[in-house]
Amino acid sequence: MFCISHSFQVATLPEGLEVARNMVIPGSKPVVADINNQEKGGKEVTLEELKNKYPELIAEIEQDVKNSGGGQSEQDVVKQERERIEEIEKIANAVGDKELLHKAKFETPMSAAELALAAMKKQAEAGISFMENLNEDTKNSGVEDVDSMPCGNPQDEMEQSDIEAGAKLIAGVE
Repeated sequence: MFCISHSFQVATLPEGLEVARNMVIPGSKPVVADINNQEKGGKEVTLEELKNKYPELIAEIEQDVKNSGGGQSEQDVVKQERERIEEIEKIANAVGDKELLHKAKFETPMSAAELALAAMKKQAEAGISFMENLNEDTKNSGVEDVDSMPCGNPQDEMEQSDIEAGAKLIAGVE
């Protein structure tokens, strides 16, 4: 089995994947190597060892990282990050969860919209949990076994009835 590689690194291909002998990787010198005769991987290397052994590859990777910003300058990236934080700050009081707010800003960066959605989901879960707990507490309190009394106090009703009867007697009305 053979594979195409850069002049500074032999790339291994998944088994069964055929490579045309005339394949050329743009910007590199084609090299055909017999990967059956290669040493097996597994040896850990440090970043410094990689830089010393493969300087062209490291330079290419660094350039790819710089280019992956969509051609944005460092100033543009900083400006976007500041705008993201500012948008989060605008909704911070509505979020209420300071831990989630901190995560959105610094640990797991997300936009203000993503933060708002996460906060709403968390509030919905809290609301459902509250209602379940309230129903369970009501059930366990025994309130359903309590008999109700008629409105008003029966003693007050009797006194009112006596007062009305006395007034009718005095007025001579039956």
